[in-house]
Amino acid sequence: MKKNPFMKQLLKQLGTSIALASLSCTAVYAGGKVYQHQQEDGVVTFSDQKYHKSKPVRPTSYGIRVYQYQEADGGAVFTDKKLKGRKPVKVSYYGRPTARVSCKGISRATMTKRIKAYTPFINKYAKQHNIKPSLIKAVITTESCFDKKAVSRVGAKGLMQLMPQTAKELGVKDVFNAEQNIAGGVRYLRMMLDEFKQNEKLALAAYNAGPNAVKKYKGIPPYKETQKYVKRVLKHSKKFS
Repeated sequence: MKKNPFMKQLLKQLGTSIALASLSCTAVYAGGKVYQHQQEDGVVTFSDQKYHKSKPVRPTSYGIRVYQYQEADGGAVFTDKKLKGRKPVKVSYYGRPTARVSCKGISRATMTKRIKAYTPFINKYAKQHNIKPSLIKAVITTESCFDKKAVSRVGAKGLMQLMPQTAKELGVKDVFNAEQNIAGGVRYLRMMLDEFKQNEKLALAAYNAGPNAVKKYKGIPPYKETQKYVKRVLKHSKKFS
């Protein structure tokens, strides 16, 4: 299948920014402000110490392997590449967390009401992109529990939890507009299905951790968040079928 220009552009952008995105996520878990710094050898590192020409980074979505090193001055450095001659103090894996806070205390009646309200949009874009409505409902349930104002701790927003840059690439102007968010999310899900030859598990893993992570590991990445995400979505999908 010939890859469309939009997909090439989006994947290229994700490929160049995926390390920054993932390691920015580390800042959320580690606490405090994290700065990005490019060394002379081209390695991009992340530290809680500000160096010359370094700049603060913002949390975003995709997960990769992260190496944590301890500096002589006590600062911590996070990078997606092993540093020669140095032993990391910790190696972590990160996937994108969903907006679980939107699911707390939600009654079955409330969920039923929310699902009913957005079903027309789901059916519309499911038909347009040839995706099962049950799968879309499952993704939304897992991502936001159908809370159109949901915001995760890494900045994903709306029903289908679109990251700002992804939403922009998909032409979504208002991520909190239910129809726009669903339209963009379903379109992106279709792109992932096409990219991974209609394999739902891999497409869902890519939706959560990014397509490059799936390609790198030639399957579902070893991120606990992503592995649990895929299982949850498929479980919900069966219920909606």
